[in-house]
Amino acid sequence: MVRLRPVLVVHYHEISLKRGNRPLFLRHLRRNLEHALGDTGPAAVEQLSGRIVVDLEHHPAPELARDRVARVFGVASVTIAYRATSTLEAMKALLARLLEGRSFPSFRISARRACTSFPGASCSTSPITPRPRRCARASTACAGWPTLRSPCARAPRWRRCAPPSTT
Repeated sequence: MVRLRPVLVVHYHEISLKRGNRPLFLRHLRRNLEHALGDTGPAAVEQLSGRIVVDLEHHPAPELARDRVARVFGVASVTIAYRATSTLEAMKALLARLLEGRSFPSFRISARRACTSFPGASCSTSPITPRPRRCARASTACAGWPTLRSPCARAPRWRRCAPPSTT
């Protein structure tokens, strides 16, 4: 069974627009987040570029933490996410664990590949579906929903999948 490792992804309002005071405002926001989560359980706050990540791996109630963080002044949005290793198999196992016992009339996954060291082309990871489709270039196979266009067809020409090498 896959272990769930929840985190909160926190996006903030116009703090990033304040030129010289930005580090000060981010320190205050971080302190306020730590204060809001102080009595709910263990939570490590990490500041990244443009967002804050709150690690809730050993936290007893991630939903309570999300609700508390959403009420902190300066927070634009809060999302519960789950950490997984950078392999497609680990991501599929995590998804299967999260969807146990649920059924949907339709379902779609879209992903953006922020880490370019991840193997494969972007069109082969988003969306992850069982039916193959053709990308904008005829020589590249892509996974896609039968009724939707391939994500590679929507991308600008310079971001489309490269044809497979002949070497």
